[in-house]
Amino acid sequence: MQKLGIDYLFYIIFKYILNNYETVFTDISRKLDDLEDEVLDNSGDESTYQKLATMRQSTRSGRRNFQSIKLLMAIMDNEDFQWVSQPVKELFNQELVHHVDKLWQEYQALRAWMSELMEIQRDNIASKTGERINRLTILSTIFLPITFMSGFYGMNFKYMPELEQPWAYPVVICMMALIVIGSIIYAKKQRWL
Repeated sequence: MQKLGIDYLFYIIFKYILNNYETVFTDISRKLDDLEDEVLDNSGDESTYQKLATMRQSTRSGRRNFQSIKLLMAIMDNEDFQWVSQPVKELFNQELVHHVDKLWQEYQALRAWMSELMEIQRDNIASKTGERINRLTILSTIFLPITFMSGFYGMNFKYMPELEQPWAYPVVICMMALIVIGSIIYAKKQRWL
């Protein structure tokens, strides 16, 4: 520090800030690994998507920070920036420019990774919702004929000949049960259930 001057302290602070970005990116990568397991196992739910969205939103400020850092590096290259000595400028250009570019690429890779995971999670949620809707549709299809029959026999017309027959009620109940059982067997054969 005595040899290179006070501007070397500026270089050290700058390098420390960039090293902190590496630590943050490593932490984000670990969290994304865990979330990726949830997403790819299709065990995640809406909360997994929310975690990904929150993480992606929290890294949004990184773009502005990196643009500011790149702008500062460009300004330092300018010859009008006299208070930084030439040896320190060379340290900036040799080490930190490469470091900033590497961090920028890592930042963009993390953002792309988050976007991919969010897209997969959206697809997983849509698939689960589709399965639920499919099951509800099948259930309503199974019970639709029974609803029709019960509505038809619930009208209580005076001249329904089957009402006078003692075996009519059990036959209607058996028909309803057969319709339900037949519909379930058909749905299973079609692999809808």
